[in-house]
Amino acid sequence: MVDTSSNSCENLALIGFHEKECNAHNPDIMATMEGIKIGGAKGHIEEVVHDPIFITLHNSFRWKMIPNCTGRYTCRSHKLVSQLTPMKLLEAAGIDSFTVNKLRHYYVTFETEIRKDPIHVIPFAANGSTGLISYVKYHDDGDAVSYVHTLNAPSGFQRKLDAINVILSDEFLVNEHDGGR
Repeated sequence: MVDTSSNSCENLALIGFHEKECNAHNPDIMATMEGIKIGGAKGHIEEVVHDPIFITLHNSFRWKMIPNCTGRYTCRSHKLVSQLTPMKLLEAAGIDSFTVNKLRHYYVTFETEIRKDPIHVIPFAANGSTGLISYVKYHDDGDAVSYVHTLNAPSGFQRKLDAINVILSDEFLVNEHDGGR
């Protein structure tokens, strides 16, 4: 299960993170008994997020608001996390493998010239209101891959999927035999 009371920054030290790269001690993040209060600047609405996986991931890394894209955040610790698959990112945040393996994980490719990068989508909440969208970036040599991870609050997750015309269906589900692509 996810333990939002512990300092998950300690888990990150194992892969080379430093406490300054973690949001757990950020005074700008307002924690409440019901969740964390985020947003309220740069075109973002203020909202309280209750999902424990979202909270753990948010507190484990430094995220910045995507300007004028309410409810969506990109990881400021990009150099450190860009080599981690989405599932490894969740584990690096201290989310146990049992919880990670229970999440539905989708891999979506696009057949348009405008949108080339495939994405991984991992909804956190049972109702799909929060989640991770990770863009896969293939490099010139064709073998090297990096990821741009975006953390999505309720105001941004479904809205982004709608904007890129993605409907999460079983045909996009990743199973353990796919190796996370």
